Amino acid sequence: MEDRHPRARLRVKFATDMKSSEYACGSQFGVVSRPTDQASYKPEEEWVEEPCGAFPSLKWLDYSDGKKGLTVIHRGTPENEVRDGDVYLTLLRSVLMLSSDGKAGPAIPVPDAQELRRYVFRYSIYPHEGDWREASAYRHAYEFNTDMDALQLPDGMKPPLKRSFLKIEPKNVVLSALKKAENGDGGAILRFYETAGEETDAEITLFRAPKAVRVVNMLEEEDEGVKKELENGGERIMLKMKPFEIVTLRVEL
Repeated sequence: MEDRHPRARLRVKFATDMKSSEYACGSQFGVVSRPTDQASYKPEEEWVEEPCGAFPSLKWLDYSDGKKGLTVIHRGTPENEVRDGDVYLTLLRSVLMLSSDGKAGPAIPVPDAQELRRYVFRYSIYPHEGDWREASAYRHAYEFNTDMDALQLPDGMKPPLKRSFLKIEPKNVVLSALKKAENGDGGAILRFYETAGEETDAEITLFRAPKAVRVVNMLEEEDEGVKKELENGGERIMLKMKPFEIVTLRVEL
């Protein structure tokens, strides 16, 4: 679409027949529960700013009544709202004045916030049974947001049809980082986290047995506060994870 209006909000609406007082939004290393129908909410006490009804999400949001649900997945359009059983995803906001209705702060002129150009939006919907946990909403969101990379090989080279550097189980444990260690010692950093809010026995299988595996903090430093019991068995690393726990491993291969 091409936006030529100086003051506009473009939203896509997904109508449903579900009723629930809350919905789930993806966040950094976790999930946040948001209330529905907040645009019409009237607080009992006096608020400086009334609720506007819209909330942010990272990659996905899911609205469910427990029996069925709808996951809406996006790529960088985080504002959303659920009202009267309908799901709204904001695609574009073009404004001359910030918060001209007074609900999100003082009125401030913002002439550079007019998004007057052509846009292509990408989003996905995933109807499912059960709630966001049963639907693995977070996994579908990561798949939609991760592009496949093509690798050019030398002429005549025939790689195996299938090969994996690592495998992580079960499905509620998701990889968030795989990189070289910052200290340059040749080690690899492997970071993953639990996504469903459940205690989990995690298992990581590498393509070969590691020489050493250590738990480190997110700065890649050994830290007494993040010590964890690991079980090594050949190519496999096993550990117990708490709900939404983030684990970072330094692996020497």
